[in-house]
Amino acid sequence: MSVNAFYNIHTNSLFVPSALLQFPFIAAGGHASSPFSPYDLGSLGGLVGHEMSHGFDNVGRLFGPNFELRSWWDNSTIRSYKKRADCIGRYYHTYTSAGRHVHSNQTLEEDIADRGGLHLAYLAMRAALPAGRHVEEEQEPLKTFFTSWAQTWCYLGTEKMKSNLISTDPHSPARVRVNAALSQFAPFAQTYRCHAGSKMYNSHDSECNLW
Repeated sequence: MSVNAFYNIHTNSLFVPSALLQFPFIAAGGHASSPFSPYDLGSLGGLVGHEMSHGFDNVGRLFGPNFELRSWWDNSTIRSYKKRADCIGRYYHTYTSAGRHVHSNQTLEEDIADRGGLHLAYLAMRAALPAGRHVEEEQEPLKTFFTSWAQTWCYLGTEKMKSNLISTDPHSPARVRVNAALSQFAPFAQTYRCHAGSKMYNSHDSECNLW
């Protein structure tokens, strides 16, 4: 049995099953100024943002405002999008699982959505923090946020299953989903003080950002 939210491209609809509206996707309690805690925003917020981003992934972008299949972006926007999406694909292809490289052509839609979901959830997290807090006061909630987002993709499987999934799953392997997205997300590097060039901080010069 699988518990999963999903986006319907033909109706521009987002579905979140009630099973996701409880622990471990939502923690008890919340932030002092928000009904959602940093834990909630990292986990459920990341999931919702992920599904929203599918409306603008490399397939979702092909559908117009009325759900019809048509090109509605101008040519310069399309070229810029493809250039950045190709950058994402090349970066994810550098990662391996079960001794094999990630098939970025197979996983690109989900990779784009993972990164979009992280970005949207982070913006929600920043908006939920009280204004005027010292940067050091933000470290704990931000670390909770990033840890919760990463733990959402936790997976345990045999090497045989991992080998099978890298050939068939439209998602990147769980560890890659986490590390590839976070290593190119500057707020993560700032929060954990990762040095440029380290495994978890791929510098801005090679960052692949769509949004």
